[in-house]
Amino acid sequence: MPARPGKSIVTPLRHVSLAERRARLGRRHRLAPNTAADDVRSIVHSLVALHATDPATVYLSAAARLREPNREHVEHALLVERSVIRHHAMRRTVWVMEPSIASAAHAACTVALAAKEWKRMGKMLADNGVVDPEAWLATAKVRAREVIAGFDVFTARQLGAAAPDLALPLRLSVGKTYEGTQGAHTRLVQNLGFEGELVRTRPVGTWVSGEYVWSATNAWLPGGFVDHQISARVGSATLADRYVRAFGPVTSQDVQWWAGWTGGQTAQALADIGAVAVSIDGESSAVSAWLHPEDTDIEPDVDPWATLLPSLDPTVMGWKDRTWYVGIHGAFGKTLFDRNGNAGNSVWANGMVIGTYAHQKDRSVIVHFFDAPTKKIRGMVESSVERYLGTVGDTVVRPRYPSPLQANLTAN
Repeated sequence: MPARPGKSIVTPLRHVSLAERRARLGRRHRLAPNTAADDVRSIVHSLVALHATDPATVYLSAAARLREPNREHVEHALLVERSVIRHHAMRRTVWVMEPSIASAAHAACTVALAAKEWKRMGKMLADNGVVDPEAWLATAKVRAREVIAGFDVFTARQLGAAAPDLALPLRLSVGKTYEGTQGAHTRLVQNLGFEGELVRTRPVGTWVSGEYVWSATNAWLPGGFVDHQISARVGSATLADRYVRAFGPVTSQDVQWWAGWTGGQTAQALADIGAVAVSIDGESSAVSAWLHPEDTDIEPDVDPWATLLPSLDPTVMGWKDRTWYVGIHGAFGKTLFDRNGNAGNSVWANGMVIGTYAHQKDRSVIVHFFDAPTKKIRGMVESSVERYLGTVGDTVVRPRYPSPLQANLTAN
């Protein structure tokens, strides 16, 4: 029957069920059978970026998705091929990304963050008695660049030793129980990293260390990775394109949270990539979400799978609304997440979190299931524990952001 004059026909949105979302997650995040990768760059490409705030996460997230898990694969990608790099970007987090995506993320996120970091450092200087913080910073940047040019690679301590005039002690959090002192040279190095002038290379000490040896970016990556011709809008569209491909369907709130953007920047980026509206199951009813325009076909089922994923893995941290894959365990400060929403270790099966795990001092791994798993799932988890232990070797990995339940398992 034809529509009445003046009346428009509203086409119902395609609905993406929970089962389909979980199948998409399994394939796109290289967790389902026959999706493992042979190299780290392919994994990073599939996930947009790996969380690197906790250094161990990079190695363990990659190992969970490699056909043959090995820490040397990560080191080769970071230090030899240099096909991936560490850089501050979305939500002021350190990530491991391909240089091209780091460039887009820099334009879309880090430029604004860098301005805030310099302003913050200026306030630190003023609070510590520097009369003209802007003049001090201008001189210090020139001085730091001159000294850094004499190094192939260097640590912040080496910079401070070579240029004591930059090592002005800054008292931080004065009057607080966690009051401390940091040399201005350390903050300078971090902020030049925000600018993209410096890049973190290998860790100082073991692979779980959070202190790094730095390099001038142009020396590490000829030509660098920061493209000053990329506008924030173009960078945002590039980043949104990759994120929606990897994590879709996603809500606008998911995109905004993941990238750390404003609502306007989020809406513009989704419009620029031509994101396609679909519906997904919400807590009480269907809600609108987005798929990439080149990825709207119905996803076929995947074979059963299960694996361990580390604290802050990009899959468990990929959406603001996590109910669809963690259920009742999504509350902050309770089971899987600390009070700030950082994820601890998680056990996954078929696109859902089914438990957590803790690495003990005796090198054993305790797995806590929320509900009794099937024999098949339990077997796959046990195999994943063996892969994990083979990856970490003699190191007992303690996440920087353990979940409450995980911390309790470790204490016991």
